[in-house]
Amino acid sequence: MRKLIYPLMLLWLASSITGCASMSKKDCENANWHAIGYNDGARGIQPGHLNVYSQRCAEYKIVPDAGAYQAGWNEGIRSYCTSTNGYNAGAAGLAYNNICPADVAPTYLAGYRQGIDQYCTPDNGLRQGLRGYPYRGVCPEDMADAFLQRYRLGRDVRRARDEHQGIEYRLRKVRQALADTKDPKRYHELLEHLAHLRHEDEHSEVTLTALNACTSDDWFNAGLSDGEDGQPYRAGAIADLCRSYGSYPDLAGYRDGWQRGNVHYCSYDSGVYAGQVGLDYHDVCHGPGYLLFWGGYMQGLGLFRAGRYEGHARPVYPHETRRAPPPPHHKHRRQGKNSRQNHKPKAKQSEAAAKPVAERPAELRHRTRRMTKEQLRLLREQEKKRRRRHSGED
Repeated sequence: MRKLIYPLMLLWLASSITGCASMSKKDCENANWHAIGYNDGARGIQPGHLNVYSQRCAEYKIVPDAGAYQAGWNEGIRSYCTSTNGYNAGAAGLAYNNICPADVAPTYLAGYRQGIDQYCTPDNGLRQGLRGYPYRGVCPEDMADAFLQRYRLGRDVRRARDEHQGIEYRLRKVRQALADTKDPKRYHELLEHLAHLRHEDEHSEVTLTALNACTSDDWFNAGLSDGEDGQPYRAGAIADLCRSYGSYPDLAGYRDGWQRGNVHYCSYDSGVYAGQVGLDYHDVCHGPGYLLFWGGYMQGLGLFRAGRYEGHARPVYPHETRRAPPPPHHKHRRQGKNSRQNHKPKAKQSEAAAKPVAERPAELRHRTRRMTKEQLRLLREQEKKRRRRHSGED
């Protein structure tokens, strides 16, 4: 019920403004200014609102009865200044403008402070920012910092989502143009524009992934997303970002997710996709995964540079869920030959279960044989150079 307070207050204010904006000549001539003043006061509208009526009725050379309006407003405001209305205004984040008479103001303010305490929580700050609602500076000093940290997070997440959606829309338009155009020059221009948009889209996804980790504290999925997108390990950078928003990092969860996502990414299909859409490779694959990925990447990159764009679909990875860590005295942690032997088949089963049928080792070996001997020789030389570079032998 409390979640509806803010939208209802906005609807009420909008209806009051709309009502006064639509006054006709007949309305001005027949207006009961005492009743209008009473209704405005009963809804907590400032008495200066009479100026709006005066502007509307001035078009018909009619002057409102200010005395009657003020008398009605003085009566109506007393019915407004209750504890319930104070709570509703505070819970909606509305500012108090000292409109209540001195004898009823304490009652209103008691409810208002309770509503402000309900409004100025970190969780509500996040909701307000995500919904794009304005903040009117109503939180007390002891609650303002925590509220504003989460409010800024929600606001930044909302902006990042809007930016990402805008880039996705432009990508769809460029892909459609690529499918429709028959002009070779225009085709290559669109390919360059597509590559630029893909880099923007990659950057927006990286930003949104980090902000979502701060919002939901689901660091496993943040790491999984980064790993499957071929992003470098960046738990420290995300942790620093989230601390500025009052969130606490889960570095172990991110590491677990990133490692699993990296296994998915370092495959032949991912390499073809990344190369054909013109994405950069961030040197995140090693060992057999590097050979598989790089073989697909060079093939896809060659197609992209040759202008043979086919809209290669992004690989669909198996669904991953975070597994709870084993208890401290789990049986496979005990030392001994039998316990280690029992543990190995379980690891193999979980690793195989995490891969779809199409990604089994036999299929991967078949894909490796699709490369020529010259391509394999070049890949091995590049792998040796990369290892020497990392070891400092160059």
